Amino acid sequence: MSVNSTQENINSLDNINSQSINEFILDANADLSILSLQKTNQTSESIGFDEALIEAYLQADIELNSNFLGQSLSTSITAIETVSLTSSLSLNTTDRTVGEDLLTGSFDSGVFTVGQSGEVSLDFLFDGGKFEGELAIINLSSLEGYELGSKAFVKEASRLALTHSMEGGYVVISDGTEGARFDGILGEHENQAWNHDEYLGVKTFAMNPGDRFGFMFTPKGSIQSLFKRPIVEGAKSPMFSMSTANSGPLNGQQFADVTGDGHTFAIEDLSLDKKSDQDYNDFIFQLQGATGNLESLNSLINSDYDWQTTDLGIAFQDFATFDPTTPPSIQVSDSVRYAINRATNLEQYDPAVLARTREWVVGISETQSVGSVAFLLGVENLGEARFIDSTYVFKFSDQESTQDIIQQLNNLPGVEFSYPLIAQQRPNRLIPNDSLYNQQWHLDNSGQTGGTSGLDANIENAWNLALGNGVVIGIVDDGLQHIHPDLNPQYREDLSFDFFDNDSDPLSGEFDFHGTAVAGIAAGAGNNGVGITGAAPNASLAGLRLTSGFNTDQQQASALSHENQDIPIYNNSWGPRDDGSP
Repeated sequence: MSVNSTQENINSLDNINSQSINEFILDANADLSILSLQKTNQTSESIGFDEALIEAYLQADIELNSNFLGQSLSTSITAIETVSLTSSLSLNTTDRTVGEDLLTGSFDSGVFTVGQSGEVSLDFLFDGGKFEGELAIINLSSLEGYELGSKAFVKEASRLALTHSMEGGYVVISDGTEGARFDGILGEHENQAWNHDEYLGVKTFAMNPGDRFGFMFTPKGSIQSLFKRPIVEGAKSPMFSMSTANSGPLNGQQFADVTGDGHTFAIEDLSLDKKSDQDYNDFIFQLQGATGNLESLNSLINSDYDWQTTDLGIAFQDFATFDPTTPPSIQVSDSVRYAINRATNLEQYDPAVLARTREWVVGISETQSVGSVAFLLGVENLGEARFIDSTYVFKFSDQESTQDIIQQLNNLPGVEFSYPLIAQQRPNRLIPNDSLYNQQWHLDNSGQTGGTSGLDANIENAWNLALGNGVVIGIVDDGLQHIHPDLNPQYREDLSFDFFDNDSDPLSGEFDFHGTAVAGIAAGAGNNGVGITGAAPNASLAGLRLTSGFNTDQQQASALSHENQDIPIYNNSWGPRDDGSP
């Protein structure tokens, strides 16, 4: 049969829309291949036989018996390619078949109310099942009048989800094409992780404030396939947050509230009246922007498969109970905050260097569990960064790209800031390299080098008051030649450390001379008849080797706070380049 002739037969319905005649009710039979036809003394108008209804069945590739059109047809009507799914979804709630399959029902739980913002957000947290299904929001105002769990109920719920509208609903998560936020194995009875595909982040959907909605979950297959062929039994039958729409024991509670606060929910993807293990780890998501009621996980989960006390289970609950509206808790000075803001600007770093960086400094909210954050990120926690409260060094695996790391850190509630721990070369400051006192014009300038006499530190008068006795100066530099005769008497081995080679001897390398020269200027031994004298000739020296090569912010902070109960002064003749680069 041609498309044109089929359309003519469809159009012929217009001629009977107002007639009171024997008509037929559409309902799917057991094998879902054709329409069973039941006579009833209803008007075609009350049944709602319009073109959109016919097109819905045509789109589903369902054959219509020729009696349906009230005339003899030699060929059954099949799907017309030009009919779009949009037209089949345009049915309104008045287009309902009336018969014993469609009775009024009520929902005792699993119903959610949209908040004042009108925005509902969903976060796909964990995928623990091997099946690939979909989760949908259904506006319940359009489902009144349908028998709970019937094929008509399933079909209408599917249609509403596919409209992608605030009046109907949305398909919010498609397991077959997107991944969950977190990976892992949830429960000691499991042996395989099922999460795959890219995590798409938190999704937000517009709804009307005050609207009531429920969730529909297809454990295997898509919402669209359910719309074409409604199923109420078997592995592909949908599950609803409204327990009375499900079958089986426990009043059909396929959805459970993980934390009891109405925001994080777990789904058991096997019907409770079948071979379900009741572990409720198959599909976990978080909801914001609406309130509702579901049975608690504790009252539903099989105690033999309870995953709540596992490491991942504890991390999930810590994450789920964290309030994302919590204000930042890490308090620092303005100067430290400025430094943090500068470090978190990733555009300043060389992309190649950034790609090689595995260690990141991460500031964690004081109300969030550091262990849970590290576990959910799948990183090694190297410990506290120490110099800023609630700040830690996380080491990411080599398999994580820079973009993956950034996305994970930015999307995880409780992470207040983060920046890469990158080693950078810090050039030394320029200093004079004179070695004998009569040439130390900075201490006593007589114009001996052609300079202006008297332009010096005026130190000699100060020596009449103090020579630095009892004071320790930490020389943070490229090393210290502490065996030098002008430095050895002042050297404090017990307070020294090499942060470059990570040992206790800060002895400078073959080509490192800057720290030794700086130490001589600061506290070279005086009045010993050898070489030069320092500005504080009786002070002690602690060698803190750092700038012999690349070093990280953490190494710098460690050097600048080393033995600070005994070292009151730290000399730093080094720093970033003076051209504005980091």
